[in-house]
Amino acid sequence: MVILSIVGPFYQIMFISNSLSFAMTYYWGRKSKTAFVNFMGMFTFRAPYLPWFYLIFSYLLESEFKNDLVGMIVGHTYFYIKDILPRIKKGKGIQLLKTPQFMYNYYIIYITLVIICVID
Repeated sequence: MVILSIVGPFYQIMFISNSLSFAMTYYWGRKSKTAFVNFMGMFTFRAPYLPWFYLIFSYLLESEFKNDLVGMIVGHTYFYIKDILPRIKKGKGIQLLKTPQFMYNYYIIYITLVIICVID
């Protein structure tokens, strides 16, 4: 989201929601390599190809596919930094996007309180 907020103004993207959904779709597709996706009941293919299919579909419908392309680039950047870089030798196991411990603690307390409220 931060990357899209920084990159968006350079490409005249006022609303980053479409780009954000493309970034999430790209990341999900890369993480779920073996999942099959059915598009409009006509085409079945593996999940990593879904963003590319959406991009071609946007182009054929003559919509603004620049936002989609930026979302895919941001999604690929996130995938590389989060999943690939820590595993390669030159990366030395560095995790640039590690969630801070206080966030984990906050959500554990929040989920506990929600469960207590639901049970009562």
